[in-house]
Order: sequence, then C-alpha cells, then structure tokens
Amino acid sequence: MVGLLASVALALHFAESWQRAVLARSEFRYQPGDPRNIHYILWKRGIDHRINLDTAMAAFYLDRERDRLEIGASEIQLKNRFGYIRPLEEVSPYYQQCLCQSPTRQGKTAVFLRDTAYMVVMDRFCAKGTEEMR
Repeated sequence: MVGLLASVALALHFAESWQRAVLARSEFRYQPGDPRNIHYILWKRGIDHRINLDTAMAAFYLDRERDRLEIGASEIQLKNRFGYIRPLEEVSPYYQQCLCQSPTRQGKTAVFLRDTAYMVVMDRFCAKGTEEMR
C-alpha cells in the first residue's frame, strides 16, 4: 500500500513539473497578448480540446509551423481539429478562382478552414498544405 501511494505521489509530482515546464516555456516564448499561449500549444498537440476554435485560428495565423497541423489530414480529421470546414462551393467566387488559376492546383479539391481565407489543397483525399488567400 505504501508503495502504491509513493508511486501515485511521484506521478503527480512529475505531472505538475511537466505542466510548469510547459507553462514556463510558453510564457517566455510569447508576449502576453499573443494567442499562441499554453491553451493553443496543448490544442496543437491534441491534448486540450476546450480552446475557442476562433482563437485557435488567430494563433494558427501566427504559427510558423501551421502546415504540420493539416498536411496529410483527411477532411474528417480537419473537421475534428478545426470544428468545421467549408467546401469550395461555399466560398466567394474570388476564392474559388484562386484554385482554378494555379496550374499546380488544377484537378485538385480544396476546403477552407472555418470562416477564414485559409485554403487547404487536398490531393487524393489528404491535405497537401495551406495557403492564405488575400
């Protein structure tokens, strides 16, 4: 019984230490008003799903490693991560032309993340990358 209690106490200690380390890294890396805070970092890693997804998209815009979140993902996986996606038919004609104008994107499908200008080009049902259409 004492061994079990000691194991539980040790596990809790390591969990608290890990949480403090992640928080410290987050606090030193980003400015106070930056949306890429600890909640975004945990959401990005798939640990915390309680983040406001509109706030996550604001942080996503600033994240240099944002392509890692969707490359290789299916449409279902993108919906699970970002809440909803919009097919090409639901966006403005301006955005629809962005897919058709590029020779590298012809014949591929695209979806947009939430109500943003981020187009995810799908190739064989997997995301190839994001591009901001502005």
